[in-house]
Amino acid sequence: MLHYDFSQVIWPRSELLRSKYKTFDFVEAFSLSDDAFCQRFGFDYEELAERKSYKPQREERDKLWAYVPGV
Repeated sequence: MLHYDFSQVIWPRSELLRSKYKTFDFVEAFSLSDDAFCQRFGFDYEELAERKSYKPQREERDKLWAYVPGV
């Protein structure tokens, strides 16, 4: 699981799956292509693309870095 990109694969797919299902198989959810994932779990590709583009602040340090000039 660690070889999948967190911000482009793990987080967006997990968020979508958690909103629709209580449990899901990690291997199946993360190993599929985007198109196959959407077909298998019943999501629109646009919905996945929107979730991928959303970048929430997850930690306090993310907020602090926004105030450091030149970074």
